[in-house]
Amino acid sequence: MAAARELVPGSAPTAAEVAQSPGIAALQRSASATNPEAYATRAVQQNEARVADLADLAGTQGARDFAAANSGATAQQLYDQAYSVGVDLSKMSPARRGEITKLLQRPAIQDALKEARTLASNEFVNLKNPAGSVQGLDYLKRALDDQIKNATGNEQRVLVGLKDRLLTTIDTLSPEYAAARNVFRDMSRPINQMDIAQAVSDKSLNKLTGTLQPQAFARAMTDDTAAAATGFGKATLENTLEPAQLARLNAIKEDLARSVAARDLGRGPGSDTVQKLAMSNLLQRAGIPESVLNMPVLGRAGSWAYEVANERLKKQLAESLLNPKEAARLLQAAPPIGLPAQTNPALGEKGAMLARMLSLPAAATMERNR
Repeated sequence: MAAARELVPGSAPTAAEVAQSPGIAALQRSASATNPEAYATRAVQQNEARVADLADLAGTQGARDFAAANSGATAQQLYDQAYSVGVDLSKMSPARRGEITKLLQRPAIQDALKEARTLASNEFVNLKNPAGSVQGLDYLKRALDDQIKNATGNEQRVLVGLKDRLLTTIDTLSPEYAAARNVFRDMSRPINQMDIAQAVSDKSLNKLTGTLQPQAFARAMTDDTAAAATGFGKATLENTLEPAQLARLNAIKEDLARSVAARDLGRGPGSDTVQKLAMSNLLQRAGIPESVLNMPVLGRAGSWAYEVANERLKKQLAESLLNPKEAARLLQAAPPIGLPAQTNPALGEKGAMLARMLSLPAAATMERNR
């Protein structure tokens, strides 16, 4: 707890989330009931920080739109230069001509040629022979892209192989086309990275409450998500995201995980017993002699004052557990179990009581096990 840190900027952890201790978790669960608003506020702040960090990775503040527009405009200029190059099979070497002829005869390519004409026509481009120009071959590549998206298994594997052969052919025919593809690929990388983060968000964010769902987030952090978001079957989280971006996604995952772990530990076997033992008669268990608490002269006023002080200490304990470093400081200074709280004057009477209360989970656990 003394070394507690935020895994996600703005998501301050509680003592139980950092300690990962069943005793501290059970104590925090019970203590939070005395100050539910503070703990609810902390949970909201944690969620807002996680969602904001994920949104930043996804470029939701216009970063993705700007990158896409810039990428498209730059690459299109280069593609336009490449489109002017015609394809004349008669002027090619026999080996190259034979390769292209065999490729164009494949059934999947024949189907893609028909789709290429339709795509071009919808964009007011007249392609009498899609295989007769670099532009026509590019439309053929786009048609293959659509087929690949709708294919699975071996069919997809075969189509990807055909597309790779087609791209090699076009790059050979037009170095300008190869340059345009390389520029578009490089400029598309940031867009693909943002699309992966957006896909993770879409799969894990509850649209009704705006809350990140831990289990859904963990399921979304896979290479399948990367492949689906980018449209590239071989895309993975590691080969698409920058190390720092992947680290941020993992930090959100870890932050969610430790909150869930603290919650579950606090509800674990025996936790109710620990809570009852640790939170009952806090003044007495913190080291105030029973003879003082039961003095007859206190009467009703004394009993009332005792109850008020007891509830006040519960609230202060709840506040201490919201600050792991403060909880660690108190716990480290706590007098040994069995000695009066006042034996540590450096903490002051109130601090010594809080310190003793933080050390009670261990004592309560031992008491339960006897």
